[in-house]
Amino acid sequence: MIPHPAIPSGRLRALAHGLLYALFASWILATASTQDPLRRRPGLRKFDPTGLYLPDWRFFAPRPATADTHLLVRDQMADGTLTAWREVAPSQTRRLSHILFYPSRRTEKAIADASHAVHAYATANVLPKKEDIQLSIGYLSLLNFVTNQIPHTDGAVKTQWALATSGGYDESEEPDVTFLSNLHRLG
Repeated sequence: MIPHPAIPSGRLRALAHGLLYALFASWILATASTQDPLRRRPGLRKFDPTGLYLPDWRFFAPRPATADTHLLVRDQMADGTLTAWREVAPSQTRRLSHILFYPSRRTEKAIADASHAVHAYATANVLPKKEDIQLSIGYLSLLNFVTNQIPHTDGAVKTQWALATSGGYDESEEPDVTFLSNLHRLG
């Protein structure tokens, strides 16, 4: 910065810092004022509809997740008996190291996204046919994962998966099975 001859450089620096602080404080206040979760008032958002300068920090919008989704699997043996349900890829207890490296999060996220896609497809259609749901991307993704990526009981000929929801850490709520697939052949 080139000092102005009439203003001492210390005062110029203090003025520049003051203006910069005022700019950032104004920006933070403007951003905070646009965080209406229900979008009742456009406010400053009408001047920046894309959120380029005033970001929208509604990470869990418009409805936050209130339940955990679980993928359960069981196998059918050659004699027709079914194994007990077991959970696939249960959520790991978070550790501090997960801030930097957490590769299994991709699997958890893929299962959650595919599960939500199955639920969305099933609830978006009035009385959906199971055959139609079986052709959805979410169903096929979960079926591919269940049949090809997880170990099965020795001698199993078919597999079946189910989606269940629970309150997560809230153990007072009983888990609820929300979707049950057909039996699918292995191999």
